[in-house]
Amino acid sequence: MKSRSEILKDRYGFNKAGYKYIPRGSEILKSIGQTVILVEHTRDDQGKWDAKFKTVILVSISDFDPVTGTYLTKYREKSEDGNTDEDKEFRMIPEGYSFGNPEETGEMKRFLPYSLHCQLVEDEIFYSRLAQLYKERDTLTTEQLYGLATSKDKNSTLKYFRHLAVVIKLGDDDPSTQNILYFRLHGLGLKHRNGKNYALSVEDGQDNKYRQMIDTEMTEYPFEDVGTFKIIDLAS
Repeated sequence: MKSRSEILKDRYGFNKAGYKYIPRGSEILKSIGQTVILVEHTRDDQGKWDAKFKTVILVSISDFDPVTGTYLTKYREKSEDGNTDEDKEFRMIPEGYSFGNPEETGEMKRFLPYSLHCQLVEDEIFYSRLAQLYKERDTLTTEQLYGLATSKDKNSTLKYFRHLAVVIKLGDDDPSTQNILYFRLHGLGLKHRNGKNYALSVEDGQDNKYRQMIDTEMTEYPFEDVGTFKIIDLAS
């Protein structure tokens, strides 16, 4: 059974090895004849894995073997002198990974559609920015939040005019792409209880609502029992 942190990571986190960035079975065949990203994973003598990215042409995917469930794939890349093209090949499973056990061979190749690679890069940069913003900014003040929560234009403000991010930091470590979670604030409630205390509720647009008691002096808020969060305006 997954822990609460793992569930939240699946829902709101960034994981470059996650299923989001793996083509579904045989979807890579749509990229035949197109430019794709070849990722070459290699392991050194100390057991550390490294990845190199190359832009190649996916020439063909053929010769399906029903026993192993693999295809023979051919791709074209520039030679080291840059003057000629080289055609290379390997057997590939339907998700675009080379066939075989990388723990035994010490290497693995995979294809990524160019658009999927761009999405991965964009997401990684975005989560890196979120981690930096978490370090640099306090959460919006209760006065600002109360103004938003009671505004007749709340829905259009949150869902169209402004991009307010709920940025969650798991644990007590410094924020990084690995322990930062994010969702856009689609619903907001703030009710005064007594003195400096307010009841805050935030929604993610997927019918998930989170509630927390806060006070006016907080610069970040507890998030369940897994970390803290801030409400941050993504505008510069």
